[in-house]
Amino acid sequence: MECAVNFKKPIVPIALEETPLSDNFLYYFANRQSKPIRAQEEILQELRKLTHASVVPNTLQKQLSVQFAALLAKAQQGDAAAQYEAANCYRNGKGVEKNPQEAIRWLDLAAAQGHLQAQLLLADCLMEDADTPQDKTRAAEYYLAAAEQGNAVVQRKLGICFQDGTGVLKSPQEACYWYQQAAAQNDAEAQKRLGNCYDFGSGVPQNDTLAMHWYHKAAEQGHVLAQYNLALGYENGQGVPQDYSAALHWYRRSAEQGDADAQFALGWYYEIGQSVTLSYVEALRWYKASAAQGYSMAQFRVGCFYQEGKGTLPNPKKAVEFYCEAAKQGHPLAQYRLAECYQRGDGVLQNFGEAINWYRRAASQQYLPALQKLSECYEGDSQNPTLSAFWHNAYEKALQATEKVLPF
Repeated sequence: MECAVNFKKPIVPIALEETPLSDNFLYYFANRQSKPIRAQEEILQELRKLTHASVVPNTLQKQLSVQFAALLAKAQQGDAAAQYEAANCYRNGKGVEKNPQEAIRWLDLAAAQGHLQAQLLLADCLMEDADTPQDKTRAAEYYLAAAEQGNAVVQRKLGICFQDGTGVLKSPQEACYWYQQAAAQNDAEAQKRLGNCYDFGSGVPQNDTLAMHWYHKAAEQGHVLAQYNLALGYENGQGVPQDYSAALHWYRRSAEQGDADAQFALGWYYEIGQSVTLSYVEALRWYKASAAQGYSMAQFRVGCFYQEGKGTLPNPKKAVEFYCEAAKQGHPLAQYRLAECYQRGDGVLQNFGEAINWYRRAASQQYLPALQKLSECYEGDSQNPTLSAFWHNAYEKALQATEKVLPF
C-alpha cells in the first residue's frame, strides 16, 4: 500500500515495554528526517500491522487516524488491498471508530475483486463472527471462491461445510474431495480428516490402509488426534502391521501434547508393561494427567491405585474422591467401587443408603457384579418381597445373557 504521511512535529519514541512495536519501528521513528522516504515506508508497514492488532498505544492513535484517511481514499478509488485494510481498521477500531457493518461492506468490495484475504475474512465473519449477522450460504460461496484459488486452509474449511451441511447441501463426497485438495498441500487437519473419511468410509470406500496413510502424514506434523488414531491403528493392526512399540511411540507423542485418551493409553501401557518397563509410578502419573481432563476411565484407575497402593501409598479417602468423579460421569465400575466403599466405610463414612444408591446406578447399566450385589442385599427380605424378586430376576437374566456370549 503506497501512501505518504507528513509528520509535522516531533514524536517521542515509545519504550518497548509499553508497546508491541518492533526495534525497527522505533529506529525509523528516530531517523525519519534523515531518511524520510525509507522511514515513512517502514512506519507505514508498522502501522499496517497495528490495524490487525488488538491494542494500539494512545500516542499512536492520531497517527493511525491520519493513515486511515489516506487509506480510505485509496479504498474509495477501488484499490482492493486498501479496501481490505480499511475493513480491518473498522473491525478493530484502529484509526477510526469500530464499525462491524462498515468492515463487512469494505470486505465485500475487496472480495468481489478476488482479494483472497478479504474473501477468507469475510467468509469467517459471515460464518461465525458474533458482531456480524451470520449468512452461512454466502460464507460457503466465498470459501468456494477462495478454495478454487488453491488456498489449502479454505479448501479444508469448505470440506467441513460439505461434511456438516453448513451453508451447502451436505455431501460426504464433496467434503472428501476438498479434504484431498488441502491434504495434498500438506494441511495437517485436512490430512487427519481425510484419514477419518477412509477410516469410516465417508464419501469414499472404507480403506484402513489409506486411513493410516493419512493419519501418519498428519501425525508427523504434530496433529495430536492423528497421532492417537495412528497409535490405535498400530495397536490393533488396523491398516498397518500390529506393532505395540510403534503404538507406544505415537501414544506418547499425543499424550505429551495433552490428549486425554492418549494419556490414559500410555498409563495402561506402563501399568501392564506393554513395550515398556512396568512402572506403577509412571502409570499413575499419566492416569492423573488424563483424569485431570475429566476422562472417567482414568479417574477410575487413579481411584484403584490409591485404594490398592499402586505407585503411591494407600489413600482410601483419595480413592473415594476419584471414584466419585468417575461415578458421576456414569462409569459403572467406579459406581460399583464407590458403593463398596460406602458399604464398608472405607475412605468415607459408612452409609448403606448411599451404597444401595450407587449399586443401583451401576446395575442400571447391566453391570453384573452390581446386579449380583443387589440380589444378595435384598435376598430373603420379607419387608421388600417385590424388590427382592426384581433384583433376583434381573441378575439371573443378565447372567444367562452373559453365558450365551461366552465361548466356553
